[in-house]
Amino acid sequence: MARHCAEAGLAREAIQYLTKAGRQALERSANAEAVGHLGKGLTLLETLPAGPERDAVEVGLLVALGPPLVATKGFTDPEVEKIYLRARVLCQGLGKTTQLVPVLVGLANIHLLRAELRQARELGEECLTLAQHHDDPGIRMAAHRMLGSTLHFLGEFSDARGHLEQANALRERYRRRFDASLYLISGSRVYCRSIFARVLWALGYPEQALSSSEEALRLAEGTSHSHTLAQALSLAAAFHLDRRDVEQTEHLAREAVALATEHDFPYWRATGCLWWGWALVQRRDVEKGLAQIQESLAQFRAKGNVQTIPHALTVLAEVYGQAGEPQKGLEALAEALVVLERTNERRREAEVHRLRGELLLSLPGQPWDEAEACFERALAIAGQQSARMWELRAATSLARLLAERGRRREAHDALSPLYGWFTEGFETADLNSARALLETLT
Repeated sequence: MARHCAEAGLAREAIQYLTKAGRQALERSANAEAVGHLGKGLTLLETLPAGPERDAVEVGLLVALGPPLVATKGFTDPEVEKIYLRARVLCQGLGKTTQLVPVLVGLANIHLLRAELRQARELGEECLTLAQHHDDPGIRMAAHRMLGSTLHFLGEFSDARGHLEQANALRERYRRRFDASLYLISGSRVYCRSIFARVLWALGYPEQALSSSEEALRLAEGTSHSHTLAQALSLAAAFHLDRRDVEQTEHLAREAVALATEHDFPYWRATGCLWWGWALVQRRDVEKGLAQIQESLAQFRAKGNVQTIPHALTVLAEVYGQAGEPQKGLEALAEALVVLERTNERRREAEVHRLRGELLLSLPGQPWDEAEACFERALAIAGQQSARMWELRAATSLARLLAERGRRREAHDALSPLYGWFTEGFETADLNSARALLETLT
């Protein structure tokens, strides 16, 4: 008995050492090293007697293991889901609320990447329920961040904005009260600011969106956490793609790919290559750009990153149109629409219909009536979502078509009120295009 107790005591000390070493490695962005230390700790658990104490130790190891495993294997890897599901069961048995939050967030991220948005929303709401019973700003921030991100993918931009604003405010107000490991696991200000930029852009506040995106990059560059920086670079590149800023998209995407390749972050490398591919096509390097986009799309499919596939297909469709292959672009959009209907992922639904209209106009015979219906559909969807930027883009496409068909008054009336709604961002490509078109219609 004494020998058994002594061995258990040594095992506990070894596990404590390995847990500490794993967390330190994570802070240095040595993700593979962190996985190695924490994996050894889990192996040593077999020497501890069953019971609440052992379960508590295992929870600590699993919660710490989540982020480096996500970084090295990707969000949707089966091993990542396995450890988070195990941690959830243990937390519920132990009643450990604080550690349950990053577990729920980890599971929600898996569902987000798989485009299982109902499950992600339910987990976010579970976090919010926990927050209402505990005076812990970390729990509240994680819940609002998770719900805001999920609602963004659902196309519920106004509600997403409200949750993300609360998450950002909580992080600023209670900065010193956050545990560093929980902060890394639950999602930092960097991710909040990056997604907030996307939401503000869709809602029609391009200058505020740019400010949020730039702040996310500054925050990421101020950390020593390479995974956070790779994430921020890729999300910023995607944001600048929406702004039609080729130079910034290419610069940020190349940095994201270089960093993700150096540290072996498969998801952020794939997304970086996607945005970089678009930029290459804009610079007339069509063959290389298309190859990169297709390679990224293949990786998303192979890894089960369903949430990213409609966006990738939309980018692919756009560059097919620019390459003079509108039929292939329409096929890509048809696939995107199937995924959107299956998953209810709606953040770029209006753009899919608008782009479909543009590609139809590139076909022989120019099916104008069908293209006009696409633009009207895009306008209706964007209006329902309060997505003013997508609404403006759809109205510009519709007004251009109406003008070409000799319906200049209708064209003006379709575009002028939307352009007049904006109070900022007049230097962006979308507002410049709308203004130039209006000038020809007056």
